[in-house]
Amino acid sequence: MISLIFEGIKTIFGWVKEKSQAKHERNMAQIRNEARLLEEKETNNSKWAMAQLNDKDKLLRISAFILFSSSFWAHLISPSFGRLVQESWSSMPHWQAEVLAGMSLSVFGLKKIPQIIGATVGIIKEAIQKK
Repeated sequence: MISLIFEGIKTIFGWVKEKSQAKHERNMAQIRNEARLLEEKETNNSKWAMAQLNDKDKLLRISAFILFSSSFWAHLISPSFGRLVQESWSSMPHWQAEVLAGMSLSVFGLKKIPQIIGATVGIIKEAIQKK
């Protein structure tokens, strides 16, 4: 019985060790990739590539998505609860609903536009230099 408990603890510690090693290897690969991108002079895409690597707004995007799609999720839970959420959105002043919707959509759109443009410019510049 005791050996089973120790085997279980040993297995859990093995999983934790593997996870921490994988996380460390990922962090080291990210550091090496950042250094390579910073040293890269021929392509003009280091800023947007670095931004792609360092995605720190994940929680903000998730909360904006939940806010924007709240009536949909509420309808999935319960149609009566969905109607209640829809009514609460409808009872807001028009400007407030527009501002909330605009804020949540800008989290998705405005954040990614510079990265998309940077990638496009880098690809076009690379194609021009190859010709």
